[in-house]
Amino acid sequence: MAHELPAGLTVISDAADATTSGAPGDSTWLLRELLKYRWPRGAAVTVVAPEVVAKCETLPLGSTISTPLGGRRDARFSQPVDVAATVERRFDARFVLSGHLGKNLPIEMGRAVVLRAGDVQIVVTERTEEFGRATLFKG
Repeated sequence: MAHELPAGLTVISDAADATTSGAPGDSTWLLRELLKYRWPRGAAVTVVAPEVVAKCETLPLGSTISTPLGGRRDARFSQPVDVAATVERRFDARFVLSGHLGKNLPIEMGRAVVLRAGDVQIVVTERTEEFGRATLFKG
């Protein structure tokens, strides 16, 4: 249904993988579906995968990585997805959260990389934290 919307922002959330309630943050259910489509407005998803971040730290920006992604921290509910993606960016996923969940609350997700697989950007972080902030996607 999200793919068929002609314009605007569409947010799809995997509530079962909410890191704010202790989930591992590496579910691949949404990622697997996002990769099936061409997204004219693009799509973005987050995955906690410290081993992938470590691999990407050694690669030049613009290079391609083929790797299993996600589905490791709680393999009972999700399985890794094989992804071929371009390493677009690296950054420190640190910001200060202010809003209904906290005021001046430091968030530290470690190193992060942005991978692009087709029209899908995948923000991969070393650690779980509060993902639901636009600040993470501005990194």
